[in-house]
Amino acid sequence: PSVKPFAFRLRTTILQRYILRELALVFSLTLAVLTVLMIFGFVLEEILASGLSFWQGLQIIPFVIPAPMPFTIPVTMLLSVCVVYGRMAADQEVTAVKAAGVSAMAVLWPGILGGVALSAMTFLIYDQINPWAVRAIHRTVAQNTERIFYDVLRSNHCLVDLLRGFCVTVVDVDGKSLIQPTFQYTRDGREFTLAASEANLEFQPENQQIIAHLRDGYVETSDRKRIWFEKEDLPIPLPPNMTQVKERQMSLSQLRSEKEDRRRMVTEHRENLDVRIALALGSGHYDELLEPTIRQADLIESFFESHIRKIPIEQHLRFALSAGAALFALLGAPFSVMQSRREVLSNFFLCFTPILAVYYPVILLTLNLSKMEARPPWLARWTANLIVAAAAAVVLRKVLKH
Repeated sequence: PSVKPFAFRLRTTILQRYILRELALVFSLTLAVLTVLMIFGFVLEEILASGLSFWQGLQIIPFVIPAPMPFTIPVTMLLSVCVVYGRMAADQEVTAVKAAGVSAMAVLWPGILGGVALSAMTFLIYDQINPWAVRAIHRTVAQNTERIFYDVLRSNHCLVDLLRGFCVTVVDVDGKSLIQPTFQYTRDGREFTLAASEANLEFQPENQQIIAHLRDGYVETSDRKRIWFEKEDLPIPLPPNMTQVKERQMSLSQLRSEKEDRRRMVTEHRENLDVRIALALGSGHYDELLEPTIRQADLIESFFESHIRKIPIEQHLRFALSAGAALFALLGAPFSVMQSRREVLSNFFLCFTPILAVYYPVILLTLNLSKMEARPPWLARWTANLIVAAAAAVVLRKVLKH
């Protein structure tokens, strides 16, 4: 009698190790295929956005690999549990385990535990590895910015940034010297044209700008006035797609710091606006109250506030999406056991179709509601997960009961 409990524990451990091994095998193969397929899309998008060549695009592949994983890991985990548990149920292995007096939970918990572990790994990728990879991609792009800039001017003789109202044209490019360049840009609502006989560019990616060192030229304002110069330096901002970091590309610590910075900007904007209005009223210069920065103060402030609201939404979204692997495993494993007579892939599609039709649309819907402040971020972001958890509880209860 003293040997039976030990033997029971040994058999249970072997069974669970067997399940974990099968899950790991299916998960690894499926994730590798999905990642390779999605990487080409991410690399192509980065090449088109940054102007990289094909070989430079290959250099960023190692940094692109983590990008699709927060989305592929939950789906891959769902497919894995459907394949493994669906096959076990079809081969009557689950029935044999229950006939031996072992609870079905002993069979299911390896898959659920694997889902929890993958959720933790997803959060780590989302919060730490992805921001590091994005910074590495930006460094790679910045290192090639100089070549891209010269190649565009050499082939097209012009470069236009419509977003920032900036344009540069050249007659020719001799090595790294621009021959007879003309720069057109807008500053403080006024248009300027700057022409020179020659210019050299100094790239400063750490300051997110390019310094154009101009010689023998003039600056022409919108009212046709010209100011001649012998030497002049013109700062040119780098294109935003080379420098801008989005909320989803920041870690939680960076998001908290960014939130404080944005709130500080709103406070400073309000204080500066109050001072300007007070000075205008006190000095009798009422025409200053009609300046665009004062007339559109509410619009500017609402713009800042909308960017502040994105940060808590991103924080809750990160946790909610990371929990997807655990919830999909909690739903897919008992569902596959319950549907033992169906094909393995049929179980996956029967389980994934409602997720595709409900889970992701609810995420998009609640995301828009959160941006419009119609729902609090924490409630809106977890609604889809609560729906999946409720469905998983119903299916798990049926499997454990019958």
